[in-house]
Amino acid sequence: MKNLLITIVTAALVGCSNAEVNITLIQAAKNGNIELVKSALDNGANVNAKDADGWTALHQSALYGPKEVVELLITKGADINAKERDGWAPLDQAAYNGHIEIAELLISKGADVNTKNNRHMTPLHHAAVKGHKEFVKLLISKGADVNAKVSLGAKQGLTALDAANETNHSEISELLRKHGGKTGVELKAEGK
Repeated sequence: MKNLLITIVTAALVGCSNAEVNITLIQAAKNGNIELVKSALDNGANVNAKDADGWTALHQSALYGPKEVVELLITKGADINAKERDGWAPLDQAAYNGHIEIAELLISKGADVNTKNNRHMTPLHHAAVKGHKEFVKLLISKGADVNAKVSLGAKQGLTALDAANETNHSEISELLRKHGGKTGVELKAEGK
């Protein structure tokens, strides 16, 4: 039944405009449907096409998985460090949901571990807020700046340590301290 549905959708894609095929690609990636992702790409979808919010198929698959869709998109030339409207890169999306295998893949292919969104939050901030300890370990081991500060909004000046403290993730707080992490207040007192 699944193969029949994919065959029908593939046949329908043949007559679609590029915009329609691109949207199909992004939605298929969001849904983790590797067969439909392949079909959309085979029918001319732009692997780096963006939706109205600036999300690419790689953003969607980094957030929702599975890793196999991420791998396929990367082999087809997806921009590892593409930014959506709010400045989030695929690694930010993986950090938010704690997809460590996807993060390892993205980093191995050149993802910037210190990428900053429009508020200057990094993947480390996202992982700390969400309590993804193993993800925090990975980012630190790959050179993440443990003292990067948020630059806009209500959280201005806060570091990943502040984020972990605010969300009661004490193990992450300890881990960040162990690797030189400081609070925004401490950095400000040091003139940083």
